[in-house]
Amino acid sequence: MTHALNYFELLKNESPGIFYKCSNKDGWPITHISNNIEIFGFSKIDILNNKVSFKDMMHPEDYDRIEIELAEVLKKKQDIAHFEWRLISPNGEQFWIREKAILERDMWGKVKSYHGLLVDVSKEKKASNELRIVKDMANQYQEMIDQIAIVASTDLKGRITYVNEEFCKVSGFYRNELIGQTHSVVNSGLHDKAFFKNMWRTIGRGQIWRGQVANKKKNGEIYWLETAIVPFMDNGKVTHYMAIRFDISESKRLEKLLEEEQRLNELTTHLATIGEMSTGVMHEINNPLSIISFHLDYVMMQLEKGELNDKMLSHSLSKMKLGVKRASKVTTSLRSLSKFNSDEKDRKVDLKKLIDETLDLCVFKLKKNSVEVKLKRLTNLESIFSKSTAISQILINLINNSIDAIENLEDKRIKLFRGN
Repeated sequence: MTHALNYFELLKNESPGIFYKCSNKDGWPITHISNNIEIFGFSKIDILNNKVSFKDMMHPEDYDRIEIELAEVLKKKQDIAHFEWRLISPNGEQFWIREKAILERDMWGKVKSYHGLLVDVSKEKKASNELRIVKDMANQYQEMIDQIAIVASTDLKGRITYVNEEFCKVSGFYRNELIGQTHSVVNSGLHDKAFFKNMWRTIGRGQIWRGQVANKKKNGEIYWLETAIVPFMDNGKVTHYMAIRFDISESKRLEKLLEEEQRLNELTTHLATIGEMSTGVMHEINNPLSIISFHLDYVMMQLEKGELNDKMLSHSLSKMKLGVKRASKVTTSLRSLSKFNSDEKDRKVDLKKLIDETLDLCVFKLKKNSVEVKLKRLTNLESIFSKSTAISQILINLINNSIDAIENLEDKRIKLFRGN
């Protein structure tokens, strides 16, 4: 029996819990306590000599609360009570204590003492508080996102499980019209299958997908969304998806207006260039037309006189042919320049031919300003893939700027050459 008691005493002292007995008096004076109370810095001797009571150990803010909870236990005549309170060590350190007490009563049913166990749950409390803080932050973050973004959650099959108010407000659908449906209910039809296939492949791998998506409102209106779809994982497996979106319809509208304005500016510049070239082009066409007209009159006159011979005819036809060729060359160059298309695709361009055609359009202005053009190392230019109209426009602008820059020079010369 003595050995058993010794083992029990050893078990109490080595246990992570602290065993105690206290009387049902003011301050709950302790009549027995296990040695391990000293891990909190209290002296067992001081406690047993009534120099330290539970009231002295307990945080002042908790004492009144515990008294109220104990009064409720006594009122209900319970035999077991549970409490949680903060223990203040002699050096001021705080520990959260979980207490379980058994009420000992006398023969008249009056509580005369308490037998209990104190367990330090500070780490558990800290973890619980940290978890609560994390949950609170998550809830606050969710609320914040719900306030500023369009939010939807879907299951693995793409069925909508949650939408926030902003989603309903922007799309025009009620929540009950969306829950259980797939996003096909707002599909605009502007994206092809490959677009969505890539999106599902990305989030299916547990990666975040980002992009711009056009959706359709309940009334059929198209609206644009900057979208991020986040896969949620559990043990390495995707469980569901959350889409966070922002309405960028206004930005898209302004972007389209800017594109149209840019296209209009390009067209205006292009037309201005053609207008500037028109005088020179007409002059270049009139010259060969005058030659053709002269030789036609000459042939007709000789024919009427009966003096036309083969040599005369051959000479005049040759001159007329050169005139036609020159006029044709100029009109071809002008036609190429006139083909304005801001969406022109890249194609194979013969640079040498393009330079020659562009110079044909500038001949009149060059002659008018007594400017000579020298071509160097341009005989074996490779073909490139580019927009011919854009290159021609650039060349014309460069030539015009060069003519203006050398206006006051005696030796007016422009060199076009291939760089190293």
